[in-house]
Amino acid sequence: MEFSQLKNYQYDLPSELIRKKPLEPRDSARLFVYDTKADTVTLDTFRNLAEYLPEESLLVLNNSRVLPARLSTAISRKNSSVTKSSIGGKLLECMSWRAACD
Repeated sequence: MEFSQLKNYQYDLPSELIRKKPLEPRDSARLFVYDTKADTVTLDTFRNLAEYLPEESLLVLNNSRVLPARLSTAISRKNSSVTKSSIGGKLLECMSWRAACD
């Protein structure tokens, strides 16, 4: 799989599966565990994460938040007009964005 190709990350995600607010308690969130040796999938909750980590594991947590934003741009050329839309993105510098576009 070519990781730099945006098309490799396209999939259908029904809007009813997108959580609008975090679960309470937070550790009750679903956990998808893939065992590469046994080629099996286990569905569990985040509160049981330690059961799946080797003893010498280092767990790094990220407490960043997603901005609920959509960036729309319009590009006009001589004989055509294109509208692109992206969700999320990374602010590179004042008014300069890098984003994955659909």
